[in-house]
Amino acid sequence: MRVALLALLLAAIGLALFLVDRVPVDPGGEGSGDRPVVEETLPPEPAAPDDEAARVTPDETARAGAELPVRDMTPPSEREPIPLADLDPEKMRPFEGFVLMRQEDGPARTVRAGYFDLEIVRFGHRYPQRVDLENGRFAVEVPDDARVSLGAGRFDGTIAHFEKPAGLFDPPSVEYGLEATPTNLVTLVVRDGPSGAPLGEVRVERGATAKSARIGEARDTGREPLVASSPSPVLLPHLRAEGPVWLRISAPGYATTSELVDPRRSAEREVLLWPAADLDVQVTGPGRAKLKSLVLTRSLPRGETMHVGTFSRTEGSEEPDGLHFAVRGLAARTHTLSAKGFDKLGRMRELGKATVELGAGELGSVQLYLP
Repeated sequence: MRVALLALLLAAIGLALFLVDRVPVDPGGEGSGDRPVVEETLPPEPAAPDDEAARVTPDETARAGAELPVRDMTPPSEREPIPLADLDPEKMRPFEGFVLMRQEDGPARTVRAGYFDLEIVRFGHRYPQRVDLENGRFAVEVPDDARVSLGAGRFDGTIAHFEKPAGLFDPPSVEYGLEATPTNLVTLVVRDGPSGAPLGEVRVERGATAKSARIGEARDTGREPLVASSPSPVLLPHLRAEGPVWLRISAPGYATTSELVDPRRSAEREVLLWPAADLDVQVTGPGRAKLKSLVLTRSLPRGETMHVGTFSRTEGSEEPDGLHFAVRGLAARTHTLSAKGFDKLGRMRELGKATVELGAGELGSVQLYLP
């Protein structure tokens, strides 16, 4: 019995001690004694984000509604050309080699000094270059995505051109030998017709025919001129042709004239330009229904006749009072008009003829009656 009571007493004392240990004690209060203070541990505050973590990705920017850079979809040929000096040097390649000059009476010889014109073409943009020879050699940097074409040059004092390669080509990656051919020099001495004084600002371009006058206002042919503007005498560049070619020669305030030259032979030609004038032609009479074409010629100083132009019926405008032709770009000279048509047998014949003299800057008129 006593043992049981003793065990019960010990259990009660143990329970009391356990409950006392669980009661929180004020660190500054009485009875704190030397008991260690237990502090509550809080989770650490998040660190401030660094610059890298704070950056916004393109996807997040798009989701936020911000505008992203728009890719330029303009074709390269329609963009502003990039200067060659601004291109990446690692995307350039050398075009280098030497030049030989062809001889009529022996093998080609090596050129020691000179230069030639080179055109670099990239995405439709053209970059003209002048390439100098140093100790008989040339070297030029060309973009990887470009092609080149060769122009004329002067080698050891001789004007020459390259017959091959013709047109645009890819520069080879190895040393290349160019063979030049001496150029036949064609010189045009262009003068004012009335006074014989040499003219400035002469323009020369290739023409399809001898026709120099036109119907209506001048239109841009889109052709690159052989010579854009030069004082007389005019030295023509090399013309790639197998025979004679027609040239259209003009100057401000003057009528265009045509000249037939043969680039296979050196020559000097005198060309006279006359002040410009215009002419309105009215074709009347019952015979105008047979008209097929109107032919214009003009007299030359030495009594010769020069063909100015042939205009088909469709180039005229049908009006109630007749068929009208607005002929422009004529020389201020005497012109002859000849109406051509077919007779009953289908033969071409002259239906009528008229002569008119034009003054400088004049708008003349003439009526051609066809019975």
